[in-house]
Amino acid sequence: MIRYIIDGHNFIHTIPKYLTLLDRDYPACLKTVSDDIFEYCNTRKVEIVLVFDGNPPWEPPRRSGGVALKFSGQGRDADTLILEQAAKWHGRQTVIVTADRGVKREVTSLGCQVRSPQEFDLLLRGKKRNRKGKSVNHRHKDRSLSQTEVAWWRNEMKRELQKKKEE
Repeated sequence: MIRYIIDGHNFIHTIPKYLTLLDRDYPACLKTVSDDIFEYCNTRKVEIVLVFDGNPPWEPPRRSGGVALKFSGQGRDADTLILEQAAKWHGRQTVIVTADRGVKREVTSLGCQVRSPQEFDLLLRGKKRNRKGKSVNHRHKDRSLSQTEVAWWRNEMKRELQKKKEE
């Protein structure tokens, strides 16, 4: 089973869908992220810990299905909770979702994998990634040159060849 530890605020601040909602309604944003994570977890055999800084702005469920919501509370930060959880779960089956360089460095030394918030967002939305980690778009765009572009490039090449001959 794959285990994910998600840096909640880091994830929110990286994904436009959540960032837009965050500007309008902070509790609704956290609930939306949580709901999306719950939905993802219900359709897969994964365990997820979603970690946020501070205190919860509503009474969240402590654990539902394979998802646990954790808030750092006063005097601690989410990074500390993430590192503690990574130390418990250390290994290749543990994936940390963050863009924080310091957290990445620490969890990698514990043997955990790291994914960017964008990569995890693609998983949430059900998009497939190619081997390089980029989203696969099944609609292929026509990337051929127009007749005007072909003529322009021919002229450019002729000019460059002419310059070379003159040298």
